Amino acid sequence: DGSLIKSILVEGMNRSKPFWTGKCRLLIQKGSNSGEEVQAVVLRLGDGDTYGVPPEIEQCAITMTKGEECRLVTPSSNFTITLSSLEKDLTEKEIYNLPSDELITKTELTKKSGNFNFQKGKLHLASLYYNRAFRYLDNRNRKEEDSKQTNALEVACHLNLAQVYLRTEEWQAAIASCNKAFWIDPDNVKGLFRRARALCALRFYDESQSDLKKLIGRGENGSEIRALMEEVVKGRVEMSRSEGVSMRAVLKQIEKEENKEPAEPVKSVWDEAEETCPAELANEEAYAAYTGKLAEEERVRKEKEAADRAAYEAANPPKKKKKRKKKKKADPAVVAVTETEVVQMKEEEEEKEPEVDEGMEYRVAQEKTIVNKGDDVIYEGQVVNDGTAGNGLPTPVVVKDDANLSDKTQDEELLKNEEVSEKSCEENGAAAVSEGNATVDCIVSECPA
Repeated sequence: DGSLIKSILVEGMNRSKPFWTGKCRLLIQKGSNSGEEVQAVVLRLGDGDTYGVPPEIEQCAITMTKGEECRLVTPSSNFTITLSSLEKDLTEKEIYNLPSDELITKTELTKKSGNFNFQKGKLHLASLYYNRAFRYLDNRNRKEEDSKQTNALEVACHLNLAQVYLRTEEWQAAIASCNKAFWIDPDNVKGLFRRARALCALRFYDESQSDLKKLIGRGENGSEIRALMEEVVKGRVEMSRSEGVSMRAVLKQIEKEENKEPAEPVKSVWDEAEETCPAELANEEAYAAYTGKLAEEERVRKEKEAADRAAYEAANPPKKKKKRKKKKKADPAVVAVTETEVVQMKEEEEEKEPEVDEGMEYRVAQEKTIVNKGDDVIYEGQVVNDGTAGNGLPTPVVVKDDANLSDKTQDEELLKNEEVSEKSCEENGAAAVSEGNATVDCIVSECPA
């Protein structure tokens, strides 16, 4: 229920844990102060009352592993617990592989331990031993020759556990244990009697009396059975009386309600509507008169509004509004041009290049210079010769593309080339010819000489 808080201080060495009715050694230190005395206790889990160990410590120890140290916080105090040693438990596989004789012996010893603790009044420990015996019986290797003996042990353990539940007044658990015994032995006398007692405690008198009648029919007529039968009969009488009293009370209440004056009938929605309906909506004639009256009132209201409006207009004649002359919007086609703008426009026109006639195709060819018939064509950016003196060739000239030069620059380049060409002709002793005729010995095709 959350009342106990466990904190692990040191982890255990392995996974082995103690079991109920198994021996273990605990080191218990009360309080959180390290100077407190440590108490070493060897006990069987479930029998802590004998050794003065609180049940909270047993609940904590059942969850610990060997060598584990933990701190337990309870509503009343704090403990530091160490599990130093424990009794090893058999696994289910080991129980299954046990010989039948050894298994029966272990089961009988466990049942006897439960009986011993039951006689001493240690009911909780006795129930732990009986449940421990079921662990051996449930995981056994079932054989036909052992079925009778093991079945008898199982029935005895179920009935003994039912007796423990009767002592602790756990009636439902006692009935469940008896029913499990009936699966093996349906006519067990102890089971019928103990179930009858539990049913009687739960006031199921009919079912309890049925079990007791079965016992009496088999010749079982002991003092305990007779005493229980008397108790059952007495309980039935009391229940019938209480039921009769309650039934009479119910009948009186019903009669009282029937003798009451009848209440006014509940009015329906239509009845309430008829009662609350106004006179003008009672019938068609009244409704027609009502609607006519409303129409007449509306007509009178409109006539009055019209008369009031006419009187106001007569008293307050409307003033004539002066007509405003509309400003003519400027024609986007006509734009006023100042003298400064005209001068600027002329300068822009002068700077503009002449427009190209439509339909005409213009091409800019690269200027080329032919040195000899066998020489290659020299293009823009190339040097005509290496400039060696006395070889009879003209001065090196770098040819440029006319397309990339302006008109003025091109004229300067042409004049420069003409001067170079004339100088070359004079140095080579070429004879001058009439204007327009090319010389045979001149190596410059465009020489003016």
